[in-house]
Amino acid sequence: MRRVLILCAIASATVASSAEAAASPPRATLDAFACVRAASPPDRAISVTAVMRPVSGTARMALRFELERRTPSAPAANEVSGGDLGKWLYPTDPPTLGQRPDDVWRLDKDVIDLDPGVYRFSVWFRWIAADGRELGIVVRRSPPCNER
Repeated sequence: MRRVLILCAIASATVASSAEAAASPPRATLDAFACVRAASPPDRAISVTAVMRPVSGTARMALRFELERRTPSAPAANEVSGGDLGKWLYPTDPPTLGQRPDDVWRLDKDVIDLDPGVYRFSVWFRWIAADGRELGIVVRRSPPCNER
């Protein structure tokens, strides 16, 4: 009987923690992925929206978008450069975004005029404490976008 009670207690604790996890939204996600295929490069595009929420102790949040390209002649991914790709971006309106637990930062990233290849975003999410310490870092990757 005691073993049954222990198993019931463990099961209810697991259900409770699962419910709490389901109730709190993820801290780093990618939404609204779009891959616009076209015959000519100026009409080709890839886009994604990064959604970031603070972790406990966050004073500042940062995002970095990287775009990788693969081609048949170069199957290893090459990083696409230009604009603010590969640079850390911080909220500016308001600059304190991320300091309240219910803050949400959404940032859209569009890249157009793509040469043929298979593209994919890697988006870095970083949380920074008031003393400059990194509280956490996570990478999310988009699905591939075949622009051949």
